[in-house]
Amino acid sequence: MEDNILPWSLDKVESPNAITEAQALLANFQSSPQAWILAHELLRRPDEKGKFFGALTIIVKLNRESSSLSEENAQELLEHLIGWYRDSFENYTGPLVPRKLSSALATFFLHFHQLWPSFVRHLSICLASWQYFDPLSLQSSFDVGRVLDTLDLNKLKAVLWVVTSIVEDVIRIDWNTANGVHLYNSVVREATDAATLLFKGLAETQMAAVSNDSIKCLQSWIFFAQKASSRDSHVLALLRNLMPSVIESLISESRFGASAELLIDTLSNYPALLSEHHFNLLVNLFVSSWADERYSRLLEGDIEFESAQFGQLLLAFGEEKCQWLMQSEDPRSKVLLSMLCGLLGSDGYPVAENRVFVPAIEFWSTFTEVMSDLVTLDDISTTPWAESALLQVLEVVSVACRKITYPPAEEFSQWDSSDRHTVYQAFSW
Repeated sequence: MEDNILPWSLDKVESPNAITEAQALLANFQSSPQAWILAHELLRRPDEKGKFFGALTIIVKLNRESSSLSEENAQELLEHLIGWYRDSFENYTGPLVPRKLSSALATFFLHFHQLWPSFVRHLSICLASWQYFDPLSLQSSFDVGRVLDTLDLNKLKAVLWVVTSIVEDVIRIDWNTANGVHLYNSVVREATDAATLLFKGLAETQMAAVSNDSIKCLQSWIFFAQKASSRDSHVLALLRNLMPSVIESLISESRFGASAELLIDTLSNYPALLSEHHFNLLVNLFVSSWADERYSRLLEGDIEFESAQFGQLLLAFGEEKCQWLMQSEDPRSKVLLSMLCGLLGSDGYPVAENRVFVPAIEFWSTFTEVMSDLVTLDDISTTPWAESALLQVLEVVSVACRKITYPPAEEFSQWDSSDRHTVYQAFSW
């Protein structure tokens, strides 16, 4: 889907006019029939920047001229693309060329998905065997799990990158067109194989990059399912089966960031994906010794991004399960409410140094609004859960009032205007 001009030749050009002229010249070249030939030649060269420009040229040509390619030429192009992609990992010097080739394969799929059925298992088999097979004659009896077991970690990463690129590109397509419907159906047919791939990738402990790439790939499938809404329950079921692995990976230092990002986004934008089993796993994790250590670091003013991310994860869970936290007699809910209240007292001036104070204020504002919708002051004494919830709100007000202190004027004047504005809003709560 990309057609930005970023050729290696621009590195040698300094003046703005020369860059503009070079871009125009190269754009004109990419529109010429000879561009196909040069792209192939560049991708055979050892030069990384040449390979990058070759892959980029193929993306541009596919987006502009795919209708002029015969089926035979398209099949030949797929064979070349997979070969170049495999070689880019065998002679790996960085992600620049492999990433661009994965985008080229995704672009090929957008235009010729009918020529690349079962792309997950087909690419896996080609990488595992060092041979190219005709995807249209590939036997459906292949056990994709066994094939994936034969891939080394770099090849597993290679499959993940292509699957992620394809799903991300298909999400951008209008599914209400005839071609969009075909693309949607083509991706849905890959869901079972993709789930097998993701299960293996999420279980990887030797190479954190593979697990994190798996989480990114899973996130693209979640976006796909969210856009599909209720069209296909089969995809939802497969994704739900993978979520426990994501939750478990939170305890890994090297995988926490990617896992937390996915869960925060899911809790905030697509909570329907999560079952009560998933919520229970999260609750158990939040009351574990692992969470105690994370929480303590956050309260002590740890400025690392992942500490704030832990607070955001806790708040995202609280927003989604607000009523359960309020009404439940489960002792774990009381622990979580105490933790959510404690976020208001974490070290650092709100906004500039403390990035969880304002979101925590917003959560407790929501909590209070929900409570007022469910019970009136006159009914508090006769509603079993209401009295303890009210006491919790009063504690929150007390903690927040102690925290709301302007910094010295000299320091406050050095904050940027957006932070000062946010402080004004928070302190007017």
